[in-house]
Amino acid sequence: MKRIVLAGVGLAVLSVTANAADLGSRRRQPVVAPVAMAPAFTWTGIYAGVNAGYAWNSGNDWRTRGDAASLAYAGAGNFPYSTSFSRGGFVGGGQLGANYQIGRFVVGAETDIMGLGSSKKSNFWLASGTYGTFKDSSSWLGTTRVRLGFTPVDNLLIYGTGGAAYGNVKHSAFVVSPGAGGTWAGSKSDTKFGWALGAGAEYAFTNNITGRLEYLYYDLGRTNVALGTAAGASPVMRAENRGNLVRAGLNYKF
Repeated sequence: MKRIVLAGVGLAVLSVTANAADLGSRRRQPVVAPVAMAPAFTWTGIYAGVNAGYAWNSGNDWRTRGDAASLAYAGAGNFPYSTSFSRGGFVGGGQLGANYQIGRFVVGAETDIMGLGSSKKSNFWLASGTYGTFKDSSSWLGTTRVRLGFTPVDNLLIYGTGGAAYGNVKHSAFVVSPGAGGTWAGSKSDTKFGWALGAGAEYAFTNNITGRLEYLYYDLGRTNVALGTAAGASPVMRAENRGNLVRAGLNYKF
């Protein structure tokens, strides 16, 4: 009986010793810190920024309208029936917008205002001896648009955009026609409304700073400029107000 008791005590001592050694071995293992995962970038939020670029009008036309006498003078070469020229200049301004991201797709809205340095003065001479000057200029342009895009990678947004456009346009014309025996002049300054359509790409450098490159085409409709009455004719010149712009921008996302 004594031997059995001693054997049991021995086994218990061995078990406690083994468990203590095992616990000691576990304590000596290095503790691995959990890896912190960086949160995925999201385009959701409100942003504001600045932009700068270049705007140009290509092939804007002036066409003669008005009464039958004006069209007859134009048909006989004593009045300009139409003329086409281009103008361009630098643009710069600011924008304010908001985005909401759903998976890889982004929907948003943006409004902007830009100052334009776009103007053109064109002199003309006709074979009949008629001569004169046409002048176009714009001092500012604004748009309010929706943006729809997708993100091929988290930090890159490719988008299309479209909406309303509005801006100031100024037109003036001066025509002298020895053959018709008349001199006509007129001007008009107006705020016009139309539409804009374009596309762009935007990249997030940090969680708050993004940069973009964007193209827009805009159309503000037409302007009719009455040139008064002379030599029995009351011509009206119709000018078109459309153009293109390419701009780079920098945004801060709140």
